[in-house]
Amino acid sequence: MIKMRKLVTLGVLLAFTPPLWAQTDETGSELETIRVISESQDEVSLPFAPQKVSKEKIETFQYTDVNRALKQVSGVYVREEDAQGLRPNIGLRGTNPDRSKKIILMEDGVLIGPAPYAAPAAYYTPNMNHVESLEVHKGFKAVPYGPNSVGGAINYLTRSIPQQQAASLDLFGGSFNTQNYKARIGESFESFGYHIEGSRISTDGFKNLDGGGNSGFIRHDIAPSFRVLLNKDSARPQYLTLRLGYADEDSKETYLGLTRDDFFADPYRRYAASAWDEMKWQHGKIQVEHLWQTSDSSFLKTVAYNHQFQRAWYRLDALGSGKKILDVLKNPVTNQIEYDIISGKADSSSAGGNLGDLLVANNDREYYSRGLQTKYSKSYLIGTTQNESEVSLRFHQDSIRRDHTFDTGVMVGGKLVSKGVARQQSAKNSDKAFATTLSFLNNTNVDKWVFTVVGRFESADFEYHNDLTSESKKRSDTAFVPGLGALYMLDDSLSMRASVNKGVTLAGLDSSGKEVREESNNYELGAKYASDDQTRFSDVTVFYNDYQNLTGTCTVSSGCTSTSDSQFNGGEAEVIGIEAQYTQGFSIGKVWIPITLNATWIQAQWKSDFTTDNAEWGTTIENGDPLPYIPSHFYTVSVGTEYKNWKQEVAIVYQGKMYDQSSQLGRETIDAFGIIDWSGRYSLSKKSVLYAKIDNVLGREYAVSMRPFGYRPGKPRSLGVGFNYAF
Repeated sequence: MIKMRKLVTLGVLLAFTPPLWAQTDETGSELETIRVISESQDEVSLPFAPQKVSKEKIETFQYTDVNRALKQVSGVYVREEDAQGLRPNIGLRGTNPDRSKKIILMEDGVLIGPAPYAAPAAYYTPNMNHVESLEVHKGFKAVPYGPNSVGGAINYLTRSIPQQQAASLDLFGGSFNTQNYKARIGESFESFGYHIEGSRISTDGFKNLDGGGNSGFIRHDIAPSFRVLLNKDSARPQYLTLRLGYADEDSKETYLGLTRDDFFADPYRRYAASAWDEMKWQHGKIQVEHLWQTSDSSFLKTVAYNHQFQRAWYRLDALGSGKKILDVLKNPVTNQIEYDIISGKADSSSAGGNLGDLLVANNDREYYSRGLQTKYSKSYLIGTTQNESEVSLRFHQDSIRRDHTFDTGVMVGGKLVSKGVARQQSAKNSDKAFATTLSFLNNTNVDKWVFTVVGRFESADFEYHNDLTSESKKRSDTAFVPGLGALYMLDDSLSMRASVNKGVTLAGLDSSGKEVREESNNYELGAKYASDDQTRFSDVTVFYNDYQNLTGTCTVSSGCTSTSDSQFNGGEAEVIGIEAQYTQGFSIGKVWIPITLNATWIQAQWKSDFTTDNAEWGTTIENGDPLPYIPSHFYTVSVGTEYKNWKQEVAIVYQGKMYDQSSQLGRETIDAFGIIDWSGRYSLSKKSVLYAKIDNVLGREYAVSMRPFGYRPGKPRSLGVGFNYAF
């Protein structure tokens, strides 16, 4: 507690220390502006308004890591893996964060995961360089979206085509030879508009590989979009928009972490056994969107999309002795020979025979995700009662094809070298899914009440084929996901709301035939307030998720050794939580000071006794055992100051302890930690801005995870300076 008081005190001092900022005109004189904090007052009466990470917040902190950006929202937690945001592990309201597979990821309202039905583990996330804001839909608000609706959905909103000519160039450099270059240009004419942006981000990485070597990454993205007005002279305009995208990445990332002792001696060390580890991927996007204003109060939006993703992750995967790497790093004394080989202290020959072999997997996978979705929105009267309705229909198909091989390496003199044997095949199979989703939403306004009826019907067919054994499987799953909500306006600034909905995660194919759908009943009670002048905003939600069956999917990223996803059924569980957000802005003289607090308390635990082979749960589970990697509490305090040409903000992030697994036997604790991030901007002119940022100001060394294999560090202190010029 004393440490956190010091963090808060230092954060407040930083926030009130010049430089400062205010909006200015071309001559640099201070403008009289109306400053708006967070949500608009109108959203107090909207039952389905999502929480947001605003454009201003993303620009202020120059986020390139979605994990860091999402810490600005209550109810969202992450299990960091690489501390760079390359592999998202995001959880909402008690869902397992591993690979974000229990939530819905969208980009501009379209499913963006590589194969959200057939293989929901997300190894791809949109580049934050091209994201303007983030929307977070939780619980009741996520019912219309599939395939998962227990925790919620995250929607990445990219930059839209500008109404006027706009072009900019952004150059950034910082610690660990981090470089980030961004360029964009766009304009709208009478019947045509376009926007083209591209970026390149790279770093040498902050981990120190035994024996030397790069631990960073390089990523390229380009995203052009074009819009045409189809009926120029019509009172009911129709727009056709083409969105394209290409991205690639080469990252020297690894699943391999450290033992506890090695972590606290040097958290940024990487063992020699990970010297070959590298992921390469390419992502392509084609979307065609048709928007039609069918009447003064109705719209029809249709999107056809096709996404391709190919990745090959070459990484240490297994040991010749058959022991699990995670078990070796948890108990290095008991597994001394294997530990010495992994860390380069001993040659592989010391184990005898093939026991010292280091098996390096080449997990080559190809994905596609394609479909057609349409949404009709209409506002209308029934008598004197105002209604707003939405009906959505989506036809979706996705697939994953696995071509897994492995090479055999040995440790010699602290170096990983090839054993000289031929590459071997370990898996060659594919999964496909065909899904139809129909959702509806209706808000009925009666006096001071807003009653909401929402539902989703989802049907999915799954297919599996093993090319090595010629085994094939098929199965289908259907679900109806209803929800009811009521909102009451106590006055124009304050509302109360309550809701209940069903939560469902469809069950795909399991190698052992244990397909059981995950189901829960979700309850919410909340209140929202926005002041008349929009300088104060608050939102509090109490939620309870009652699982009839909580499922787990065993993947290598969660510590399993299975070559394909396996489902585990855990039975009953419950998640109880409170989310709170408070935002206020006020002036001291000519200094404007915005303050934001996001806080979350969660208790997530099992309500049943059972035994399991699922590595991410443990072995013997008892009633009351915690769900893994869900922090008990976490909060973010942001304090900014603005004065004339200066602006700065400090974010204080605190995350409570988490548990590595549910079972008490062998359970490890990931300790609580607090960090401070700072950013500052100086407007040289109306068109040019100089900015700087410091992540982890105090240089705190902290652990974020023990998955996939061993202790992993958070990002160390890093500094950077950038320049943005608008043409």
